[in-house]
Amino acid sequence: MVSRPTLYDDPRRNERELPCIVELVVPPSETIDVIGAWHRTRFLEQHRGRGRYQEPHWYRRWCFKEPRDAQDFMAAFGGVLVPPLSKARRRSRA
Repeated sequence: MVSRPTLYDDPRRNERELPCIVELVVPPSETIDVIGAWHRTRFLEQHRGRGRYQEPHWYRRWCFKEPRDAQDFMAAFGGVLVPPLSKARRRSRA
């Protein structure tokens, strides 16, 4: 039996289900640890979205259910809000 990915395992599903998306340049590994600690102190589970490469940087998306959490994350780490894909755009990209 093949198991389906959970909400937390699938970046595309995270972006679909958690509409407040913050994209930032992939930080050094020590900052990734700080991001994890930030989530833990707020009792939030990390939900990552898709990544992409645009010369010369890698970008990663963090997905949140609540706009306030996304705003707090941006205040702590920077990044920009990314609008979620509309249903029509999602269908055309599938």
